Amino acid sequence: MDADVRLTGTVRAGCREAAGFVRLDWVTGQLRAGARIDPFPGTLNLHPAGPADRAAWAAVRARTPDFRLVPPDPAFCSADAYRVRIGGVFAGVVVVPRVAGHPEDVVEVVAGMGLRGALDLAQGDALELLFPAPGNPRHRAVLFDLEGTLVDFQWDLERAEADLRRAVTALGIPPDRVAAQNYAGIRQRALEAAGSGALRQRIEAALRPIYDRYDLDAEQRWSLRPGARDTLAGLSRAGCRLALVTNIGRAGTDRVLGRLGLDQHLAAVVTRDDAPHLKPAGHGLEMALDRLGCPADEALMVGDSLADLGAARAAGVPVAVVSGGESVLRGLGPHRPDFVLDTLPDLLTVVLPPA
Repeated sequence: MDADVRLTGTVRAGCREAAGFVRLDWVTGQLRAGARIDPFPGTLNLHPAGPADRAAWAAVRARTPDFRLVPPDPAFCSADAYRVRIGGVFAGVVVVPRVAGHPEDVVEVVAGMGLRGALDLAQGDALELLFPAPGNPRHRAVLFDLEGTLVDFQWDLERAEADLRRAVTALGIPPDRVAAQNYAGIRQRALEAAGSGALRQRIEAALRPIYDRYDLDAEQRWSLRPGARDTLAGLSRAGCRLALVTNIGRAGTDRVLGRLGLDQHLAAVVTRDDAPHLKPAGHGLEMALDRLGCPADEALMVGDSLADLGAARAAGVPVAVVSGGESVLRGLGPHRPDFVLDTLPDLLTVVLPPA
């Protein structure tokens, strides 16, 4: 059986044609369909660093590609595409043009963001690539957000945030400290502004019932997003370890998981009451990974919001976002997610090998 292939490459200058190639509608569309990435217009070119890396690159090219980029006009060249994890943080695709004379020592990497900027890479820097073994799930563990991801978004944000701000102000925290914060940021900024442990305890005691009240209000209306149950079941059957990391509290989370029958698929559940800081901090993801016994670079976070994206980056976990939740996550420049999912079942094409 094939094994994962790792190789280290050094950053080299490209030929400037890659940006135009990736911008072609048929290339962009097939990268989105084949790998669920919203590609950054350009490639990062690497050169295998040594003999072992050249051998590893030859072994990758000898595999059947994960998918192919096939032009509508035969005047254009096609390309083989191999899914890859980049530097233990990001996910992407290595593209090998099927054209005579293309250098065999060039590894062209496409991702959802500009990798030079995201990884602070300069000419000659080294970068590790991991090509998952064919036939195995590409991620050992998948961490899910709850609201907006597995269930629809029902939290009454406007009223909840107003109640939270009033409660914080009543405890003596200056209103400007939390004025620009969302529901997660209000709690964090208030705790940071507290001058004593006693005030922190009073803040927690004042805010917890407000969060819980809006959780339980939303829970009455939550329904599964299309394909959620089948997606979890498919990943479980394939051997993936699944966890939930949510800013919802324990009471609302346990109630909805039991009501909708999702709890049977989850090996770990981390709620607002478990993690020291809410997403976009990465603490909840780190706790879930520890419970699953899985390193960050072998996992995938799936969410719907900027908070999920920020938490994944903070924890060093590749991230997929599903459209139609709390936030619009296309067109975010270097902060774009690794994968963009139009529907939750699209996740199966990201994680599982072709049938």
